Amino acid sequence: LEVLIACGNVIRQASAERSKLVTFNGSAFDLPFVRHRMLRAGLSLPGCLLDGSMGRWGKNHTDLRMVLSDYDKRAPGTLTRWCEVARVAEPTPHTGASIQEAVDGGWWDELAEVCRQDVRALAELYGAIYGVGIPGAGGDAEANNLMEGLDDAEF
Repeated sequence: LEVLIACGNVIRQASAERSKLVTFNGSAFDLPFVRHRMLRAGLSLPGCLLDGSMGRWGKNHTDLRMVLSDYDKRAPGTLTRWCEVARVAEPTPHTGASIQEAVDGGWWDELAEVCRQDVRALAELYGAIYGVGIPGAGGDAEANNLMEGLDDAEF
């Protein structure tokens, strides 16, 4: 429940600040999952999850999987594969089954590291596509600050 509340708060804050939420397959999985779980838990949904601003075509959301596949939800392509193509840091290899095993085993530190590496890979892929700075490459101070803060983030 705490994770859902925190997730809702982050989404609300990003929307209020007119920040952009960047996901990989978030339109098809992450955002619908968050909506479903919040409703099931009796939590109020952030308005941006209902008004379309965080949806597939929303101005506050970029789903890199959709951008890279020309909005064809059936097109192949994983985060790992697109990172290889763009020559940026790749996420930790994992599958739904390995994530479930980690959850079942209570391996929270390992899960947190997988999340950090996924976010880092996503940020670097976004930077490669849109030409914003990433750590070690100079450029955009805001992007660099985000990545530096990721190392201290608690999941």
